[in-house]
Amino acid sequence: MKFANVKSNLLLFFISIAIALILGEVMVRLFVEQETKRLAAYDKELGWTGKPFGEGVYVRNKDKIRSSYRYNNLGFRDDDFDGASSSGKRIVLLGDSFVESLEMDYELIFHERFENILQKRENPDIQVVALGSQGYSTAQELLAFRKFKDAVKPEYVWLLFYTGNDYTDNLRKSFAYLDKDGKLKFPKNDASWLKVRYLTFKRWLYEHSHAIFFIKNLLESRMNVKISTDNKTESKGSSKYRYEVTRELILQLNQEVRDSGAKFGVVIIPFREELIKNDRKNIDFVVDVCKQGTIDFLDLSQFLQVSDYFKHDVHFVDKGHDLVAKELFNFYNKVNTDLEGSL
Repeated sequence: MKFANVKSNLLLFFISIAIALILGEVMVRLFVEQETKRLAAYDKELGWTGKPFGEGVYVRNKDKIRSSYRYNNLGFRDDDFDGASSSGKRIVLLGDSFVESLEMDYELIFHERFENILQKRENPDIQVVALGSQGYSTAQELLAFRKFKDAVKPEYVWLLFYTGNDYTDNLRKSFAYLDKDGKLKFPKNDASWLKVRYLTFKRWLYEHSHAIFFIKNLLESRMNVKISTDNKTESKGSSKYRYEVTRELILQLNQEVRDSGAKFGVVIIPFREELIKNDRKNIDFVVDVCKQGTIDFLDLSQFLQVSDYFKHDVHFVDKGHDLVAKELFNFYNKVNTDLEGSL
């Protein structure tokens, strides 16, 4: 009898927990609007991408942001990619949330505007291919180039480097790190079948459960903690490591792009606060790396103003996207002119 009572009590307990979780999920969905919500999928090589063909609405109430989004067949915010559909030039943009640009409707984001300018003024067959996802480090962007270069076959590859957090994102040793001799290493992410299933489920649960997403954001905002599995520990406590690994990643990407037969370039996106304080330390470091590697670069800090960013969100408003699209076109013309002059 006692064993039967224990079983009954345990069953009732788990049923109660399940009901509470279901009710909590329903209540959050009904009464709490999901801010900064996106759809992502686990990716063995890259860590994550957008969910292929996933659609949603991105919301940030402080800046009155409400934009619809859709990911393409590759898992990025761009038109569906069909390598056989065009024989024209392709420009690949590697980046993070600035390339994804969930804060604006698709037709307004800079890489779509840039492509429209190119097709109207240069060649209707030119394609701009966006390979960018929130939180990507330079290492993940390099890995994205490796993964998609044979399918995309780009003529130009531009790294969009955001000085606001790309240095710290490059501390993730699960994607790339410097060994004791300062050599760049890329660990093999040969996760077991069980771990892949776990990570896939974890990503799915986070993206689909409104209650879990709400609780995470609540804890982060109220307790000033960051709930993340990212490994961003600096090597031996040295603040120089982030710069060292960033330099090696940019130079490595430059080498691999050139080896593929494409032309490499770097587009520097400044952190809004750097413009306010006229702080060029992080910007000038990338400029120096580009000069060291004879890499074409576009320093957007020379053109952007604080008013080109949202007040709270760190990304571009409409006129910021318009300005960046025009400067990318000017950069394209400069690179083409320099290339023709060297032939």
